[in-house]
Amino acid sequence: MRYDGLLHPTHSKHYLRLTHPTRSAIALKAQYPPKLIRDKFILTDAHIEAALSYIEVNKTQVEAEYQEVLQTREEIRQYWEDYNRQRFAKIAAMPRKPEKSALWAKLEQQKARRIAEKP
Repeated sequence: MRYDGLLHPTHSKHYLRLTHPTRSAIALKAQYPPKLIRDKFILTDAHIEAALSYIEVNKTQVEAEYQEVLQTREEIRQYWEDYNRQRFAKIAAMPRKPEKSALWAKLEQQKARRIAEKP
């Protein structure tokens, strides 16, 4: 199972603390192993069973909330991708400091040497 960030508190308003059956149901719906969820959030097997039962009884609501979580996560990912692209472009456009010109020259020489060595 791969970790895709759904359980990280800064990713969305849907911080999955698992104090509410819907939140634990969303984590389970995201296909995290129940043992991982139980251990990470110090839950009992009864809590996990309650969440699985909740999923079964409230499939439509859980699916809607899960889709909302996925949408929010995608919006956040897109925001940071755009932010970083703009930030990196701004950094690349910044003029180099004159006192660092010797370092930049050395870096360019190393890059040229590495390119020349490639087969």
